[in-house]
Amino acid sequence: MPLDGDLGFLAAAVRALRDHVGASFRRQARAAEDRKAIEHLQALSDAQLRDMGITRMDISHVVRFGKQEG
Repeated sequence: MPLDGDLGFLAAAVRALRDHVGASFRRQARAAEDRKAIEHLQALSDAQLRDMGITRMDISHVVRFGKQEG
């Protein structure tokens, strides 16, 4: 039978693992969302991108970090 201290350590380890797995799933979901947005923007014409104020070279950066104003 584990001691109380062992249960606390085990609970903390399980929480840390759960947090790590959750963060990993969130990163994967964000990456998939970014890829979808990049594909959508890549499918637009140069004129449409120009109307939005971005170039084809900027697409990846704009999706990940947003458009810098100014």
